[in-house]
Amino acid sequence: MAGLNLRHVLDNLDRIFHHEADFQHALAWHLHQESPEARLRLERRFSGSDFPGSTDDVYIDIWIEIDGETIPVELKYKPDALEGEWGDEFFDLRRHSAQDVSRFDFIDDIARIETLVQTSECERGVVILLTNDHLYWQEPTRDDVVDYEFRLTDGKTLEGTLTWAEDVGAGTVGNKRDRTLSLDGAYELDWERYEYEIPSDPEGSAEFRYLLLNIE
Repeated sequence: MAGLNLRHVLDNLDRIFHHEADFQHALAWHLHQESPEARLRLERRFSGSDFPGSTDDVYIDIWIEIDGETIPVELKYKPDALEGEWGDEFFDLRRHSAQDVSRFDFIDDIARIETLVQTSECERGVVILLTNDHLYWQEPTRDDVVDYEFRLTDGKTLEGTLTWAEDVGAGTVGNKRDRTLSLDGAYELDWERYEYEIPSDPEGSAEFRYLLLNIE
């Protein structure tokens, strides 16, 4: 990515985050330090009517303009339970349940960036998922789960039309997610270990991994 290496920035954050907004602001600040010439906007708004399946306005987490390119970045931060002190901060991360819905939302982010590329709003984009929940990257133990096609298993390739199982309940997906997702590209899922200074006695899941996909 010309003028900008998001993996390098992510690998040098060297911290964990209280919540997704904390992650968003930390990444944006490091992007600014890495490339001070870049123009950054948080929560760039678009009309939902521009995106298949959306009616509400759409907000892009980080909008970057650098070296003649426009690069939208969508983020997801899905922690599992973890407690500990990092420097002068105490972290008490609560487990995010509903992994099935979160997987759908991540893939919806991919489709959203694809739409922006197709409509020439940007040249390329990036989606990132950071988590310490192994259920995101590990192979499922069953293949009859309602979100099987949305699984983000390490080594899998996401492509084509993805849909919920026929027996999915309305309470699981809700009105906004009761639909299929279609991807134009094919994306190999390669989870990478997220390195940070781990305290000596953390309570909970201290191993973080991230998934970073370039959308062109």
